[in-house]
Amino acid sequence: MPVYYLAVAKGGVTMAKYGDPDRRPGPDITKYAGFPMMRGAFTLSQLAASMARLVNRPVIDNTGLTARYSVFLSFAPLPPPTGERIPEFSPPDLFKAVQEQLGLRLQAGEGDVEVVVVDHIEQMPIEN
Repeated sequence: MPVYYLAVAKGGVTMAKYGDPDRRPGPDITKYAGFPMMRGAFTLSQLAASMARLVNRPVIDNTGLTARYSVFLSFAPLPPPTGERIPEFSPPDLFKAVQEQLGLRLQAGEGDVEVVVVDHIEQMPIEN
């Protein structure tokens, strides 16, 4: 099925490794000044999983890196809200932001993804 592969961009990773093993803030996707922002301490597998929700497609970590990184990523929404133009001085779209701000890239491709298929349901749930 269609996926994105998360890979190291030319020039390498620009994120700092997260240095405090006792303090591990979880991933956070929020908005700042109306634009989405992702911040926190992530392994790249966690970062890929968070990005999957943003691009509505599985993102597979293809970096080979296992460290936890401090991430601050600001980006314009994908796609822009209906009828709205992205202001001239807005953050870049997610794909460009990932490359410019993190030193990674999202590359479209096809891959094997585990999915759950429900073939049959025996009984409809009833109210309590």
